[in-house]
Amino acid sequence: DDVKAVIGCEGVMTIEHVDDSFSDLEPLLKKAADEAADHLLAMREVEGANIERDFSHRLEIIEQLTEALESFAPDIVRSHREKILKSIEDLLSSDEIDKSLIIQEAAMYADKVDYTEEITRLRSHIDQFRKIMTESVPVGRKLDFLIQEMNREVNTAASKANSAEASHTAVDIKSEIEKPREQVQNIE
Repeated sequence: DDVKAVIGCEGVMTIEHVDDSFSDLEPLLKKAADEAADHLLAMREVEGANIERDFSHRLEIIEQLTEALESFAPDIVRSHREKILKSIEDLLSSDEIDKSLIIQEAAMYADKVDYTEEITRLRSHIDQFRKIMTESVPVGRKLDFLIQEMNREVNTAASKANSAEASHTAVDIKSEIEKPREQVQNIE
């Protein structure tokens, strides 16, 4: 407040000529703005390259875990089918029951634990994710959608498998899928 009072006193400060023209500053401001934009773009390109490398690494891990999950499927289906057939055979001590119909139903039920279709879709989503990463347009929403779809396929596979080993692998896959989710939320 003391400074304002002193400056406000007559004769302390006088303005002889005010140049309202900023024409000499315009080239400097334009140059500074262009340099700032160039630096911003360069930073975004470096950050984008780092994110792309991280995504590629995560996708490789997801693919390896998906192969492991897929390798369990034949044994899970076979084991499930054998258990069902054994239970049915035990129940079918009477000749009055249509054995072929029951065995057919059991086989259909055993096929419900087969999650190879979900594995195929998961692999397709991984391939689409890689393809979309190379696009030069905003891809954040597309990648976010694919992450949701990947999670859905893993969840379905795990529930169909009804196996501790498959469930543990599915949890590992989901953990890897979640890692890029936050990054995807932050990109265009």
